[in-house]
Amino acid sequence: MTAFDIPAICQNCGLVFPSGIGVKLYSQVQTHGGGSRCPRCKEGASIPDQIIRVIENGIQVFKADDFTIDVLRALNIAVEDLRSGKKPTPAIIGQLHKSSPSIANEFRQWANLGVNIVIAMAAVATAVFTWMQTPGQNRTVDEVAIDALESMYQEPQPIISQGLRLPGVAPYEHNNYPHKSNRKTRRAEGAKKRRKIR
Repeated sequence: MTAFDIPAICQNCGLVFPSGIGVKLYSQVQTHGGGSRCPRCKEGASIPDQIIRVIENGIQVFKADDFTIDVLRALNIAVEDLRSGKKPTPAIIGQLHKSSPSIANEFRQWANLGVNIVIAMAAVATAVFTWMQTPGQNRTVDEVAIDALESMYQEPQPIISQGLRLPGVAPYEHNNYPHKSNRKTRRAEGAKKRRKIR
């Protein structure tokens, strides 16, 4: 069995990052109500319940015989449509369902967790497909999938507050977080207030 860091998802900026909790694939570990702090925006992040099962189910679907290059292309088109916001999620899932009902069902679960999880799972799909096309590998497909997932932690990820949003999460507004403004701006605002008082 292959061990990996369970991903945590920031509720503010959407960053997917390692939670620091390591588990093995296909173990009976379950997550419930876990949390962490986002390294990018320092806000609260959650470890979604059943995230381990979502990852495992995705890997199983990618290992299936019906996962072809056409299905991978359809998945990548769906990811790009979701990232760009060109189509609503139900329309994207409907289009993907024509190519592969099993991928469409998994895509629905990923989309509920956020755009960056969808991007991560698409990277896993590409890595698994590439591995399956290359005979005589020294690594297992699970090792390849987990390496692809964990390498996503190091890749630049879109900030959800810049147009891409998680479902049910309020957009980040800089004015609501005065402690996040830079020092120069805070000092200028303070000087302006002092001048008005005099």
